[in-house]
Amino acid sequence: VTKTYNGQEQTSTDYQIVGEYYDKFSITTKGSRTDIGTVKLEKDTYTITNLKGVDVSSSYNIIWNDGQLTISAIYLEISYINAGKDYDGKPYFTYNDSVEKFINFNGTLADGQKLVIDRDTINLDIIDYKEGGYINNVKFMIVNANGDDVTNNYHIPEYQYGNIVIN
Repeated sequence: VTKTYNGQEQTSTDYQIVGEYYDKFSITTKGSRTDIGTVKLEKDTYTITNLKGVDVSSSYNIIWNDGQLTISAIYLEISYINAGKDYDGKPYFTYNDSVEKFINFNGTLADGQKLVIDRDTINLDIIDYKEGGYINNVKFMIVNANGDDVTNNYHIPEYQYGNIVIN
């Protein structure tokens, strides 16, 4: 079973029964995952009842094959913004700017997650502006509600940095 990353712990109750049967199967599995990757799904408990609701589990010879749960990444496109302004001695970027001043993104983040600037990567030469051009290569990350970096759960294709021009 493959599911897309959603920031929550996920499991699967999907199973396949091979052969003829007339009774009702109830199966739970062990194995869950939050971040991208794969986990083994094993049988946890099962009950087989007939049409009258009587447990007939012992009447079956069951061969179990474990399954797997794969959590795949969310696709997110990033494009850096090209921008410019006339030189006025004031910084174009500040540490309080929102991420939208630096980049555009196309896609959907998992509930409770947001795209933020990695403040440690803002180039101080750009903050201290001199006339000229700079590359908009401010780094970003995606964080959950606890502030944990969850960027690795997103598939972000290669992108081009933008240009900042100061006239």
